[in-house]
Amino acid sequence: FGGNGQISGTVKEKGQPDQPLVRQVLLYSENTHTLVASTWSQADGSYRFEQLDRDQRYTVISTDYQHLYRAVIADNLTPELMP
Repeated sequence: FGGNGQISGTVKEKGQPDQPLVRQVLLYSENTHTLVASTWSQADGSYRFEQLDRDQRYTVISTDYQHLYRAVIADNLTPELMP
């Protein structure tokens, strides 16, 4: 799955204003359903997966270890070129 691509985003609680959350974020290959990487979002809610194959498509799942929120899923993601 290595390459020169990256997928980044934020984990937030919806509100006025949205509140960033520190949560586990999982990256799966859509072709093989294999767990490619795992990370935790930062205090500002941001996360990033680097060195990804730009020809692959991925699914990102954020889970809540406190069980206050349901998982959030973003699928069909294509990595952007890393700077």
